Amino acid sequence: MRNWENLTSMPRRVKNTWHTTLQKTLIKDTELFKVNPDDENSFALMETNLADIGPINEFVKQIGKKNTSSEKNNLASTLVAAQQGRSSGADSDVDGGPKTR
Repeated sequence: MRNWENLTSMPRRVKNTWHTTLQKTLIKDTELFKVNPDDENSFALMETNLADIGPINEFVKQIGKKNTSSEKNNLASTLVAAQQGRSSGADSDVDGGPKTR
C-alpha cells in the first residue's frame, strides 16, 4: 500500500498476515459489511448513505463544534455542583479535608 503512512501512525507490517486478518474481520462483521456475491474478495458497506455513518460517542461528535454560551453555562454549573458536592461534608473530615482510613 503506497499511502500507508498517510492513513495511520502505525508502522507498516512486513508480513502479509494482515490480509487474512482483514478478510476474517470483514466476513465476521455482517452487520457492517456485505460480500460481493460475484467476488468473495470484494466487500461493501451495508450502509450506503455515508452521512449516516459517524462517531458513536457523543464526545467525539462534539469535537470541532463551537461552544455556545448555554453550553458554557451548563459546563460551569456542572463544575460548581461537583465542587459543592465535594465540600458538602459527606466526604469531608471535621477539619474540611477528605476522609482517610
